[in-house]
Amino acid sequence: MVLFGEIMADYAKIAESSTEVSTLYTLAALSGNGKKGCLLIADYGGIQRQVTVKFKAAAKAKRVSAVILDGTRDLLPVEFEQNGDELTLIKGQAGSAAFLVRFEF
Repeated sequence: MVLFGEIMADYAKIAESSTEVSTLYTLAALSGNGKKGCLLIADYGGIQRQVTVKFKAAAKAKRVSAVILDGTRDLLPVEFEQNGDELTLIKGQAGSAAFLVRFEF
């Protein structure tokens, strides 16, 4: 709920996002002036140790950062790899986790 609350407080526009992975849920948002955006990714019970998503805005971002919320980490910075519009976030262990990826344009 903390991550969702940040989106509602800091971002004015909900953007389109979708996933074909049954354990992943996404929510994308942009600030009113379009200078920042975010992508909330919830992996509910996923067995993979990493999560890969494509997000068109990622390729345009000047700066990208990400935090993770899981059973042992509470909004700590998390490792990720970026290749254009593709982001791979490292969970490190199977199970549920949520990520908030922030973009500055």
